[in-house]
Amino acid sequence: MMTLALNQVPKPLHAHGSAISNTINQVSGAIGPALYTSIMTMASQHFIQQSNETNKTLL
Repeated sequence: MMTLALNQVPKPLHAHGSAISNTINQVSGAIGPALYTSIMTMASQHFIQQSNETNKTLL
C-alpha cells in the first residue's frame, strides 16, 4: 500500500512523501492502542459500576 501511494508522488518529492507516510504511520500506531485502552477502561468501569449496583440491591 505504501509503495502504491509513493508511486503517485513525483520523483523529486519521494523523500517528502516517505517522511509524511512514516509520520502518519507512527501517529496512527500511537493513537490506536491509546484509543483501544481508553475504550476498554470505560467498558470495565461501566461493568464494575453495574456489578456494584446489582450487589447493593441484593443485600
